[in-house]
Amino acid sequence: MHEVEVAEIESLSINDLEPHPVNDEVYGDRMELDEGFLASIKEHGIIEPIVVDPQPDAGDDSEQATILSGHRRFEAAKEVGLDRVPVRVARLDSDLQRRERLIEFNRNREKTFSQKMREAEELERIEQERAQRRQGTRTDLVENPPQSDEERQSDTSENYGKTRDRVGEKAGIGSGRTYDKAKEVWEAARAGDTVAQHEIDRLDRDEQSIHGAYQKVRGRLEHEETEDVGDDGEPGGADEKSDSSPDKNEDNREQVSTEDVVLSAHVGSNDEVFPEILDLHVDPGATVADVTYGKGVFWRQVPTGRYDFTATDIDPSRSPNSTEGVDCRDLPYDDASFDCVVLDPPYAEGFYETRDKPSDNDFWIKDRYVGDHGEQSATYHEAVLEMYATAGKEAHRVLREGGILITKLQDEVSRNEQRLTHIEVTDIYEEMGFHTKDLFVVVRQDTPTVGKMYEQRRARKNHSYFLIYEKRSDA
Repeated sequence: MHEVEVAEIESLSINDLEPHPVNDEVYGDRMELDEGFLASIKEHGIIEPIVVDPQPDAGDDSEQATILSGHRRFEAAKEVGLDRVPVRVARLDSDLQRRERLIEFNRNREKTFSQKMREAEELERIEQERAQRRQGTRTDLVENPPQSDEERQSDTSENYGKTRDRVGEKAGIGSGRTYDKAKEVWEAARAGDTVAQHEIDRLDRDEQSIHGAYQKVRGRLEHEETEDVGDDGEPGGADEKSDSSPDKNEDNREQVSTEDVVLSAHVGSNDEVFPEILDLHVDPGATVADVTYGKGVFWRQVPTGRYDFTATDIDPSRSPNSTEGVDCRDLPYDDASFDCVVLDPPYAEGFYETRDKPSDNDFWIKDRYVGDHGEQSATYHEAVLEMYATAGKEAHRVLREGGILITKLQDEVSRNEQRLTHIEVTDIYEEMGFHTKDLFVVVRQDTPTVGKMYEQRRARKNHSYFLIYEKRSDA
């Protein structure tokens, strides 16, 4: 890419500047000027110079300088009547570079979901144009060996994956996989799907996650496709003759792509991983009880209304569906009344110290789990296992056959011994009648805090687990 020439600040007439059309196409907000911003420009003028490129492309008769950064400052200057404005000059070779630099200048601005998606579309166009230019300027004369169809498809998929990852990151959308989900919602809305349009509005207001919007739109589109397809995978209704042989049905199933495979280990937060666990193991519309709801962190990116959801906690202030609070070891539900139970009790032994021992832990946890409200008899790590055993027994009771128990756990060092909590609890649950179905590892993005330590003897844990168990009579 052509390097920008660093120029001294110049002063140009406001009439010699023109906005870049891509700015309006992507962001569309240069006319949105609040009173405070206008008052500042009127009192102090433009403090941060506007960045412009004075070099028009060949064949462009315009003598005006194109704005690359500072469109709202430009409009504010016109609004308050400034005749001249300070500018910095960036001399670029082509409009392709101008568009690329314009988006780069807007990298750190606060953007709505729609602005991010329009920015991503422009970035894709830039990537495509750059690829075409590279192909058109090859100078080697060595003939490439012929590729098989599989090799060509592999190359295409790899290039697409790299482009997708770059675009998703630059536009602030996230990983390439998240960008794919965002595109599906975006394109459905563009095609007129009203549900997708509603989800776009919610995304713009920060009331929905990309994953949540994708689940709503994807489920709706899949339902519509099912209604239009007969049992044989061809258009037609139930009256059409179908061949239900296993081989044919297998051929008609949509294969899972490499990009969509759910992995067992994740670097991130609980609320990023939890929706993927639900997608794999809990059907939409299922009855779900989160019996240790707390602040509801797990559910931040789960679409509202996707499940028949009951949220309770031992602390009444954190128990949306119970004013008195509910102990996960004594659930007020009928036998076999739920499809899924979510369990995340305090899993560090420090929360289960004896009541008479001074502690820096939250008092409400000790008071409710160990004190008069609770039935805890053990202390330290044995109390952790007792908590999971008692709560697991209740979960087993209220779950239907085939029901799912999702638990959050973390291993710990207790009294200078390594305790693999996730294995110990699994052994307890297997004897109880649960089948271990899946495991997720969640790795923290930050570094765990360390107290007074003069010699490290074990690795500091920065990971935890989600373990998924299924209630089975033959377990």
